Amino acid sequence: MLFWIHPINFWPLPVVIDLAALVGLIVLFRKSGTLALPLLVVLALFPLTYYASQVVSRYRHPIDPVLYVLAGVALSSVSLRQIRAKAKFYKRKPPAIEQVLF
Repeated sequence: MLFWIHPINFWPLPVVIDLAALVGLIVLFRKSGTLALPLLVVLALFPLTYYASQVVSRYRHPIDPVLYVLAGVALSSVSLRQIRAKAKFYKRKPPAIEQVLF
């Protein structure tokens, strides 16, 4: 399981990115399961060989872009919820960017 938090020297950053990617994967599954399925397959199958072998941080590099995309989905979802809540509080129409993204 060290694959997901390697390198140990910088463990808070990978943990935050991994948790944000997990939230992003959940958000993406709720929006569209067909978009999330390939990313889930990559996240599930890629590290399998490294669970049984030596864990080195360079083996994590090919999967990092997928994690960053999913973390971005989570962050954009959180920011859009805040925009919606603020627009609802002020009884205004939400900004047009919300309609483009989701």
